[in-house]
Parts: sequence; structure tokens; C-alpha cells
Amino acid sequence: LKVVSPDQLLAILENKEQELRTRFETIIDEFAATRDNLGSVHPGPITPASIAAVSSPSGPQPGAEPGDSGAEPGDAPSAPKSESDAGGGMNPTEKIEQLRDSRRLLVERAIENFERSAHEIEAVGNAFAEICLQLENNRIDTPELQRRLKSKISEPLLEISGRRLPVLHAQIRVVQRRLEDGVQGPSDLNLSLATADAILREMRAVLDSMLELEDYNRLIDKVRKLIEAQKQLNQQTKQQQLDKLKDLQGE
Repeated sequence: LKVVSPDQLLAILENKEQELRTRFETIIDEFAATRDNLGSVHPGPITPASIAAVSSPSGPQPGAEPGDSGAEPGDAPSAPKSESDAGGGMNPTEKIEQLRDSRRLLVERAIENFERSAHEIEAVGNAFAEICLQLENNRIDTPELQRRLKSKISEPLLEISGRRLPVLHAQIRVVQRRLEDGVQGPSDLNLSLATADAILREMRAVLDSMLELEDYNRLIDKVRKLIEAQKQLNQQTKQQQLDKLKDLQGE
């Protein structure tokens, strides 16, 4: 068990907070990319007529089925970039089947990515909760610092991972079941996208709180340094006074 001074512990915890904030920024970027890929799905029956409509220059862009479906960097492309690019030499039936597979893959990847996001957000939330406990157990916390860490960062993150993302997961499962439904499918997808957008706003609000905490920590650090400098100045002044008194007594 390493024993450190309160200032050293605060410095260690502040570095950990910065690492967690950087990690959370990556989670947000990945979440936003997954949301955008999910938004490119076009539920409803896929027919030769719908392929032709999307392939047309004036066709509905939201109906495109991109193969850029939230794959991780370095993944080999596994689906066409758009319906118009699908299977150049394929017959209509083969094109329809490939586009169905591409669309299903987009939704499956969205489910997997959002599940991973939930676990990662929970880990970040628990890490901030642990920082709160360390500050509290070492009696170096303040009500303001606890408020920033708990109510503005840790608790919102655990709310997102434990309550908000499971709702999104269930909604996308419904989309997955109704991909061929041209009536319910689009409305189910829009509901999922609205939920994802709301969660994304909540995540960015927490990120803003993390940045505010970083600024707050810098301010507290400056105050600590000023207090330490003042203590040293007081000690030097007292020492000078003692030295003068000794000189007078020696005379």
C-alpha cells in the first residue's frame, strides 16, 4: 500500500480523471458513428423497383444501404456502399438478398456497438465513483468537488448505461424484427434514432461537466500553490524576525 501526501493523491486522481475524460470522448465518437450508420438503414420491402429508385441520381439518399456500417478501423469491407453499388453483375434477386444482408448487418452491428458502449460507460461511471470514495475516505474532499463528481458525472453515466441504453437496445431489437415492414419499420427506426440522439446529448453534457471539473481542479491547484507560497513566506518572515531578535540580543 503506497502512502502519499494529500497533494500527491489529488495529483494522481486528477491524472486519472483526465485519462477517463479522454476515454469517454472516444466512446462518444464511436457512439455517434454507430448512430449515423443506423440512420442510413431504410426499412421496408426491397424490390427491383426500390433498388432502381435508390440507384437513380434523384432517388432518396436515406434509402441507401452503406457498407460502412460501423465497422472497426481495419475491418475489411463486408457490404456495398450503397444500393446502386451492390452486385454489379448480379441478377435482381441476388441484389435484393445482398441488400437485405447488408441492412441486417448494419442493425446487428449497431446493437453490438451500443452494448459495448453501455459496458464502457458503466466502467467510466464506476471509476469516477471510486475517485469519490478515495477522496472521501482520505478526507480531502469538499462538498463542491463531491457534487461535481457524483451528481454531474458518475451518477449520470451510470443512469445512461443502466437505464437509458437498455431502452435503446430494446428499441433496435424491434427495428431488427420489422426491417421488412414498410409501415412500422420506419417509425420504429425513427424512435430508436431519437433515443440515440437524446442519449448522445446526455453524454455530451457529462463531457462538459468533465471539462468543467478539469478547470475547477486547475483553479484549486492554483489556490493550493498560493496557500503553500504564503506559508513559506510567513515562515521566512518569522525566521527573519527571529534572526533580527538574536542579533539585537547579541548586541
